[in-house]
Amino acid sequence: MGYFGETLRGVSWIGGLRVTTRTIAFIKIAILARLLLPEQFGFVGIALLAVSFFEATTETGIN
Repeated sequence: MGYFGETLRGVSWIGGLRVTTRTIAFIKIAILARLLLPEQFGFVGIALLAVSFFEATTETGIN
């Protein structure tokens, strides 16, 4: 298998992992929406937004 095959295999693994991660995250949010009151779910949403912002900031290499 050449470089193209290795690259294609790696890209497919990464793509599959991203789809799986997003699916699990969606299921978690759907379950939380059913279990929590709207006010509580709003607080969870704000917390997830803050965490996502800080993760994005650290991934870009900003010091």
